[in-house]
This record gives sequence, C-alpha cells and structure tokens, in this order.
Amino acid sequence: TYDELLTDESVDIVYVGNVHAFRRQIGEKCLMAGKNVLLEKPFACKAEDAEYLVKLARSKNLFCMEGMWTRFFPAVEQARRLVMEEKIIGEVVSVYSDFNFNASDSEEYPDSFVYTRSVGGGASLLVAPYPVAAATLFFDGVAPEKCMAVGQLDPITGVDLQAAAVLNFAPTGDVAPAMDEGQKEENTP
Repeated sequence: TYDELLTDESVDIVYVGNVHAFRRQIGEKCLMAGKNVLLEKPFACKAEDAEYLVKLARSKNLFCMEGMWTRFFPAVEQARRLVMEEKIIGEVVSVYSDFNFNASDSEEYPDSFVYTRSVGGGASLLVAPYPVAAATLFFDGVAPEKCMAVGQLDPITGVDLQAAAVLNFAPTGDVAPAMDEGQKEENTP
C-alpha cells in the first residue's frame, strides 16, 4: 500500500505513475511523508496543482520533478549542450516535434483512462508534453509569448484525440522573425 511505502525508512524517493488526475493527491501524500517525488508526466492536470506541489516540496526541502524520460536521453543532453553551452550548433530558431498514439480505438475502449476526461485522458496530457518539452528545452526555460492550438475532440468520449500547437518565443538580438505582407499581425487570426 501507499502507507506502507511512505512509512518505509529505506525508501528515499517515490515514482508516481498513476492516472493523471491523482498526481496531486499522491504527490502531496508522498511529500507530506517526507519522501522525494518523481511525478510521471504530466506533472499535474491543472497549473494550481503543479504550483501547490512545487511550493510544498520547497517548503519541506524535498526533490520533486516531472518524470520526462526523453529529457535525459544522451542524444538530447548532447544536443542541448552543443546548442546552449558550447554554442557549436548555433541559435535555435525553430523546433518541430511530433508524438503520436493510436486514437482510433476509442469506440472499442471508451472506458480506458486514455479516453476519460475526468481522469485527465486525451492527447494533450498523454502525449503533448513530449513535443512541448522538446521545444522548450532549447529556449533556456523561457516561457512562450504566445500559444496557439487546434485539435479534434472524440465525438464519443469528448477527449482530445489530436492537436497541433504553435509556441511563439520572443526573438533574440540575433534572430528576428521575417514577415511578408500576408503574415502581419493585423492579418493573423
């Protein structure tokens, strides 16, 4: 049980990989028990839940991190080092990233957590964190200035089956966006 795990003094860190909607509840329980926590992505379903867990971990001087497995691939670490530290590759001006899952079986498995809104189902929480993390990895922790997205909801379950997103980051002194007449701000939806 969780209680047995959390009272075991030989346990230093707990990996929480349960259904998305219960991350805050279980993460909080672990932190309150004095355990360091690695929360599977998504870290939380709501921003306020994430903020709460981070604040709680800091107040208890505990490690708490999103378990983004792709972040620590050797190839990803090498690319980040070459771009961000050694500046060998140069400045990143655009990142294209894609991650898919089979969303064609919602009729067959409508009760799966993947297709259940109340527990955080859908593409945005299931697979979107990977391409978003890939994009933000090379912008040194800077938040995008603008986010735009479109998607498709499943007519049976109501969860998002697919989405496309564009994250716009502020131009640096070295790179500025080039716009033709059709792309000026007043012509952009």
